[in-house]
Amino acid sequence: MIKQIKKLLKEKTNPSQTNTDLIEIFFRPKTGDDTTPVNRDVWDDVHDVFNNILNEDNLWHYFYEETYLIIRCQEQFVDEVIGFLKGKDYHIIKVADWVDSSPVVNLHKDLFTQMFHVNTLFAMRSVGVNYSDLYLVHDRVSHCFLNNQFLNLSDKFLDKYGRDWEVVLLTEYVHGRAKYNARYNQYIMKRNNEHNKEKGKE
Repeated sequence: MIKQIKKLLKEKTNPSQTNTDLIEIFFRPKTGDDTTPVNRDVWDDVHDVFNNILNEDNLWHYFYEETYLIIRCQEQFVDEVIGFLKGKDYHIIKVADWVDSSPVVNLHKDLFTQMFHVNTLFAMRSVGVNYSDLYLVHDRVSHCFLNNQFLNLSDKFLDKYGRDWEVVLLTEYVHGRAKYNARYNQYIMKRNNEHNKEKGKE
């Protein structure tokens, strides 16, 4: 029995056992340009893609990228998704094999694919409509992930922070995210200013 369990665990944690070769579809509404934020009324269409096309895809997920959206799905669904989006008057920016821009995602791509899929399913259930629900789900996701890592932590780290180690990690995350947002906001302001100057020359 122990040997069978070990074999099962090895299969479950081996990236080669999970096909994560998804196709990325980048798209945005045809109205506006590549600096125009995507209106949130596209949400109904993302729901329709899920309900009518991707409900049998156990790996698909989506991301909102402010001026465009990304849907990643298995290859057999790509043509139908693109056909739906074109029928809804979206501009298809790019269709390509998924190679993530984040090294850590590529390193653990098999697990992140499943995580991204579950995150998307939470979104399909409209968890974020109610702030209280969103907070509680995020608390469970964050705490459970860190709880699972406890036995991996070094003695030195635990000796330094004790029972506050989770709070320390979350505080560092918030600080890092705040710095990233500040840089991103500066980039957006610069890009929009340059775009407006170019439009003024036309």
